[in-house]
Amino acid sequence: MMLGGDASRLAPVSELAQMRVSHLKANLESLDDLGAEHAARVRAEAAGIVSAIQAAVSVAWLPIELDVELTDAVERVAGRARMREWSRNAIVRSTEGPLLRPMLSALTRMGMTPHSAFKRVPYGWSLIYRGCGDLSYEAVGPKEVLIIQRDAPRAILDSPSYVHGIAAAFEGIAQIAGGRAPHAEPERAGTAIHYRCRWT
Repeated sequence: MMLGGDASRLAPVSELAQMRVSHLKANLESLDDLGAEHAARVRAEAAGIVSAIQAAVSVAWLPIELDVELTDAVERVAGRARMREWSRNAIVRSTEGPLLRPMLSALTRMGMTPHSAFKRVPYGWSLIYRGCGDLSYEAVGPKEVLIIQRDAPRAILDSPSYVHGIAAAFEGIAQIAGGRAPHAEPERAGTAIHYRCRWT
């Protein structure tokens, strides 16, 4: 799929798999964390997508394909390691916004830990995504969790960079909650994706 130009030229998208615009805008803001040169290249390559996100109101929903293509562009320009760093930074930005900040504040008041934060991940997922599969949480050990995304849409399943971006976002959640040196790896199982996250 070609990026840039008019967003209406993008390939057909799912009507059900969508993402909240406020989170998409946080992802755009986080492009600056890539450095000026890489950020400019991504914005140029994904110009149509950037314009579509900027023009939408924050409470609206847009097709998940826009975020998938943006993530793919970040990886092409900056590499997977930098893309994962960008994804971790984006989730931190999102927790500072009106959508996720109330949940983070409540967790903080109760004494947030990585496990207590991950227990709320399925709910947070439902605020950001719809039609992108359901999440479940399992405590594997004192410093390890398994998050399973069931019935992931084809747009996500077909993008290794996006799957790794989600894994990196889970690292960001562990970090926000006080986990040190978090690391998450995804593994596909049919239409499900297993994300195993560990920290020290």
